[in-house]
Amino acid sequence: MHWVAWDLVTRSKKNGGLGIGKLKLVNEALLAKWAWRYRSEITSMWRKVVTACHGKSRKWFDFPCNATSTGVWKNIMRSESKTGIDVNWSWSRAIFSQEEMAELAEASVVLAGLATSDTKDSWKWTLEDSGIFSTSSFKKAASNQAPVDPIYRIWTGGWIPAKCKIFMWRVLIDRIPTRNALARRNVTVDSENCAFCGVLTESVDHLFSGCETVCAVWVWLSDWAKINPLFAFSFKDVMLMHKGASEDKRARLIIRGLIMVTCWCVWKARNNKIFSNGRGSVEEIIGEVKSLDFFVAKVQVQV
Repeated sequence: MHWVAWDLVTRSKKNGGLGIGKLKLVNEALLAKWAWRYRSEITSMWRKVVTACHGKSRKWFDFPCNATSTGVWKNIMRSESKTGIDVNWSWSRAIFSQEEMAELAEASVVLAGLATSDTKDSWKWTLEDSGIFSTSSFKKAASNQAPVDPIYRIWTGGWIPAKCKIFMWRVLIDRIPTRNALARRNVTVDSENCAFCGVLTESVDHLFSGCETVCAVWVWLSDWAKINPLFAFSFKDVMLMHKGASEDKRARLIIRGLIMVTCWCVWKARNNKIFSNGRGSVEEIIGEVKSLDFFVAKVQVQV
């Protein structure tokens, strides 16, 4: 069963994904880079060879346009249309219709800010301050990803195990196999009730903030870390609990790591109770949190 859409997985971390790039987009960016190099490296030998092999370009198009072109160069020519570079144009007849007059007025507005100079013309990649093409800027523009709330971004922190960070990301977008999520996807389950308390429906919000077993774990964590009591009414509240726990930035990052590890241990204890006849008790979860937190703290000290 696929829990997260591939388009969401391949989004950048800043825009709520895992930062796994699409191979198709990477290929298009590399092809577009060759198109850019053909335009800018006018005196290079490889450009002359390509021009000799594929013939001269048409007047309105500055690429060799041999109709029988095949292979890599044909793909590069196709990618050229995605680089955002406009083709030069000129009038072939007088303007007659009102529609054409309106289009000319619109074009005049667009070109109003342009200025000419005595220097030689050159190509400039407007997506980079340097004016030089880069595959990263091409991929960013081609992916067209809308910004998201920072809370939906995968949490950072080099000393936090990657499995915990990815798990928290999946929980936040409700993409873990809770009993309620399985039932919504027409998967047969013995019961939709929580594996710990067995009273209410096992949803993301209940499992990590409403279950009495997990609430007892949050109370213990507050006492153990010597911070203000941690309260949450939804999983989003869990994600934000560290912000009010301390005024010190470093302390908040550590508490955030403890919360991430605790959520991972809660989920692990839940699975052990269902599939391995585990107890699923508060003491079992606390013991797992202590052991994993000790490992995390040890790694942090070494770093």
